[in-house]
Amino acid sequence: MDFNTFRKLFEVEPVIEKKNSTPKKPMVSVCIQTYNQENYISQCIESILSQETTFQFEILLADDGSDDETPKICLYYANKYPNKIRYIIHSRINNIKVLGQSSANFISIFNFFSARGKYIAICEGDDFWGDSQKLQKQYEFMEENPGYSLCYHSFIPVNDKGIYIDTQLVSPIKKSIKSKDLIFPWVHPSTLTIFFRNILDKIPIEATKVLTLDVFLYSILGNFGPGKYLKEISPSYYRLQDNGLWGKRDLSYKLLNKINTYKNIGDYYKRIDSLEFSKVFRSRILKLRLYLFYYNLKKFRFKKAFQNLL
Repeated sequence: MDFNTFRKLFEVEPVIEKKNSTPKKPMVSVCIQTYNQENYISQCIESILSQETTFQFEILLADDGSDDETPKICLYYANKYPNKIRYIIHSRINNIKVLGQSSANFISIFNFFSARGKYIAICEGDDFWGDSQKLQKQYEFMEENPGYSLCYHSFIPVNDKGIYIDTQLVSPIKKSIKSKDLIFPWVHPSTLTIFFRNILDKIPIEATKVLTLDVFLYSILGNFGPGKYLKEISPSYYRLQDNGLWGKRDLSYKLLNKINTYKNIGDYYKRIDSLEFSKVFRSRILKLRLYLFYYNLKKFRFKKAFQNLL
């Protein structure tokens, strides 16, 4: 699926990009996706603007139809830094739902297709970076190591106020990852730390059907090389919000989400005749379905247990 096909399929309300003077051929595109993050978006943008680089980079600031002060804040930065920021205004009408839940798939994929850089970095609107040399260090590694598809670093989980949280919910990957382990992304880096080659001229249609778009992205990138962990980069800050929907979800929902993600990645590989890859995902799905079956039995959810086994 190319950009034109994507827009024809999913863009009901036209997307608006504010006039800007960003470079036509930046070396790096930094993608920000935000929605109702008025308390955090400034810190996110400032951490990117503070990057010290020897090359030009653009910031794709995509707001998903926020109804708080987020658009006003984004517009302020877009007006102040027209040579850095491409402010892209989206409508909730274009939102793609997955498993009955709204997703950020439309604005994320739109950003990927819109990125002009040789490389792409990502920072969600409630996260922020902690190293002013992050982009420079990652750029230098990727330029010197063309066999790698991406590089990444550590992060620190913080609360709404940006204070460290000692939690087992998330933990950074502090080792390099082989290509096959990216293709089969049971474990993967966090998106706010990655820096990858812009090979996304086409994106599988199946990627629009998952909630965890990043997992699909890692599998695609794994076909272009391994991932390198860079310990010399200071950690970024991953915000865990107390009112976050994902943290409140039941384990059965999270397992169904994984099953759905792996099913669609497997369907993609089957469609392009990578049948061995597709088989690996089918095998993983079977294990997850069995785990979900026994989990529901323990919760005395007998109807769900047998429904989800099918």
